[in-house]
Amino acid sequence: MAHPNKSLRHWLVAAICCGLAVGSVGIPVNAGGVFFTPVAESLGVLRGTFSMHATLTLIGTAVISLFMPAFMRKYPLKLLLFVGVTMAVGSTIMMGAARSLPIFFILGTLRGVGAGLFSMVPVTMILNEWFEKHHGLVTSVVFSFTGVAGAVFSPLLAKLIESVGWQTAYIVMGLLMLAACAPALLFSFSLQPQKNGFLPYGDTIGTEEKNNTSRQPVQTGEIQSSVFFLLLGFGVLHTAITGIPQHFPGYAETIRYGTAVGGVMLSAAMLGNIGF
Repeated sequence: MAHPNKSLRHWLVAAICCGLAVGSVGIPVNAGGVFFTPVAESLGVLRGTFSMHATLTLIGTAVISLFMPAFMRKYPLKLLLFVGVTMAVGSTIMMGAARSLPIFFILGTLRGVGAGLFSMVPVTMILNEWFEKHHGLVTSVVFSFTGVAGAVFSPLLAKLIESVGWQTAYIVMGLLMLAACAPALLFSFSLQPQKNGFLPYGDTIGTEEKNNTSRQPVQTGEIQSSVFFLLLGFGVLHTAITGIPQHFPGYAETIRYGTAVGGVMLSAAMLGNIGF
């Protein structure tokens, strides 16, 4: 029985992945820098000290991402999404009630672990399964939404902090993350499109037949250690650069501009994210 390899469902799954990218990275990471200065001042700590909770978020995401391929094959996709969204959204909302650095550090770590359950690795795996044709383009568009979210929500959250305070703004941030991820929780889809009666987009052969006829033996070889460490260093620097814009709002404060101006600076950085 032939399965559809081009359908609206494929593009709905891509749109859902856009929401997951927004909820896991775009809002909590790319727009989270607007909280650094006001919360640090409220707690009476240095801005860099408070920003450590964001570092712990990224570390939590990185650690859990190492196990995600195995988790995705072992546990139902919907279960992982539900647990991850609950942890990430719940810990973000609870930050609105936090009054000490240790609590922020704990919540930041929990948010990172939760976000890792529906962040880059899971989204990439979903797209790998659902798209064969236009796979690179779809993946680029999906991950560009991390920048879209940063550009849109950074100034909005900055304005919200100025008007109602960072406590309420954290609650709103959590609700925005929930709204972005809600379609993934409500829409019926699986990791493999075949379970929903579909082939990957543009697949004209069929997964089973393709596996039997076109898979080539894996060639192994040695990688020069110098090349490996150069690539590793590039990866670390590239990751570090992505964290710098989070500090733009705080920097704007130090040169006597408001948090809102810093939010616009952060949005400008995110526009570069989208373009590239």
